[in-house]
Amino acid sequence: MDRVILRNVFSLVLVQGATYLIPLITFPYLLRVLGAAEFGSLVFSQAVLAYAVLLTEYGFNLSATQKAAECRADPAALAGLFWTVLAAKVALATLGVLVMAALYGVGLLAIDWHLLLATSPLLLGSILLPQWLFQGLERMGWLSACQIASRALAVPAVFCFVRSSDDVWKAALISSGANALGAAAALVLVWRYRLIGIATTSVSAVVGQLRSSWNLFLSTASVSLYTTTNQILVGLIAGSTQLGYFAAADRIRMACTGLLQPLSSAVYPRVSSLMPTAPDEAYRLIRRSFYVQSLITGLVFFILVLGAPWIVRTIMGPQYEAAIGILRWLAPLPALVAISNTLGVQTMLPLGMHRRFSRILLYSGLLNLTVLPPLVYFGAGEGAAGAALLTELVVVLAMAWSVRDPSINPFKQVNYAR
Repeated sequence: MDRVILRNVFSLVLVQGATYLIPLITFPYLLRVLGAAEFGSLVFSQAVLAYAVLLTEYGFNLSATQKAAECRADPAALAGLFWTVLAAKVALATLGVLVMAALYGVGLLAIDWHLLLATSPLLLGSILLPQWLFQGLERMGWLSACQIASRALAVPAVFCFVRSSDDVWKAALISSGANALGAAAALVLVWRYRLIGIATTSVSAVVGQLRSSWNLFLSTASVSLYTTTNQILVGLIAGSTQLGYFAAADRIRMACTGLLQPLSSAVYPRVSSLMPTAPDEAYRLIRRSFYVQSLITGLVFFILVLGAPWIVRTIMGPQYEAAIGILRWLAPLPALVAISNTLGVQTMLPLGMHRRFSRILLYSGLLNLTVLPPLVYFGAGEGAAGAALLTELVVVLAMAWSVRDPSINPFKQVNYAR
């Protein structure tokens, strides 16, 4: 791997550290102060907002990243892309807010509106954060600085202002506010260093961007059918306390899975730019990325399985004993995610297999929705973890089947003709 990729991997490690590891500083404190029930309520409100965030991001972190990588030598095209994506995000966020307001108004969104309002800066951060731009330009250092600074400021705020379970709304506001602050700082850097010039956009351009990103939005939305939806259904079926157990274990799992994201995000734009002209080199980069991810996730699996009792009792506290089994069920997920990322994001998308990629995730998400309710009803948090494991395994098998043709196998050095 060249120096640019390694530098971006390092920057993305810092971003992931800000996203997952810095909040782990306050994680044990919040679990003990809020208790399982109120922590579950916090996670439920964040999960509800996650749907609006999902709509706002619309797969741009994949589709716009790829386009930015392709046109980064053309300032006019890059500026047009930036303003079109931003306009699309504003429109989608507005739609998301209207839908949530309508659901709340008719009583279908059973959540404390104070808590929902305190979580709403997550949506503002989603609108403002131009992560796709920094990834496409392979200049992630600036973004990492913004994320680290904003997340670090949230740590003392949590310890100062969150003192009891009644302060759950303060915990929500501090977390979501840090997200919005980091996004705003990143946007300031875009202007400060003139990465993007002034350009006009149009309704037709926005619609065209939405159409071109539809398959990737469908794929990211499908992923939510076995991630965010799991949290929602655990809360609705098993209650906020069981959601607290499941969410606490899942936060540990997500922090481990997040170890993979820096390498994946740094490699993706380079693979996208290489695949049309130098597929052998692109496949070589994919293989190297996979070997590193395999080493990391193999180690993570054994740590989570063998160390689950110690992790739960030390980080969460003895009142979260029910999370030990959940964490063990979730332990294989980082390894499965590494495989699906290699086969799907790093291979299928650069080869233009967007529709097949989206269908795999959609059908897998629908499978999850089928098996999840009975598993949660009978097994609570462990049932939800089992459903997530089954679904991710199906994703891996389906993607492996899709790239079985030797001409597109990422583990063979061959040329691919589109």
